[in-house]
Amino acid sequence: MSDGFDRAPEQTRPQRAPPSPQDNIPQQNSESAMAKPQVVVAPVLMSKLSVNAPEFYPSGYSNYTESYEDGCEDYPTLSEYVQDFLNHLTEQPGSFETEIEQFAETLNGWVTTDVALQELMELIYQQATSIPNFSYMGARLCNYLSHHLTISPQSGNFRQLLLKRSV
Repeated sequence: MSDGFDRAPEQTRPQRAPPSPQDNIPQQNSESAMAKPQVVVAPVLMSKLSVNAPEFYPSGYSNYTESYEDGCEDYPTLSEYVQDFLNHLTEQPGSFETEIEQFAETLNGWVTTDVALQELMELIYQQATSIPNFSYMGARLCNYLSHHLTISPQSGNFRQLLLKRSV
């Protein structure tokens, strides 16, 4: 019985292989993949930070700046004042620029004798040679004081005394 259509026998049809994982991947043009960058949008978190918040100070921190603004009134001796300032510079070297001028002015009022100048030089020298991280700061301090101390005793100025000590 023929219906007028010629059919190919079943065995002559091409057989299709089972689908592989590669068949499911859409083929993209390499140019279009480069033209569309992937953008990842991170969620925005609500922050509780404020420009009006008080400054944070870690535990154990004390604000030394207040001690030096008033000069040497709170210190009974030159040695205590200088040693406290040197320790402060060791802990906070960034405060050098803001506090050195006041320190030098205070020293000019206090260092009026050869003995006081010798004591000042010795304190700075000891700090700079005994604490490794203070050597650069000590050099900066000595350079500043050599130009800004007004005392010029018979034994020599600050710089001359320092050079004699280091020999």
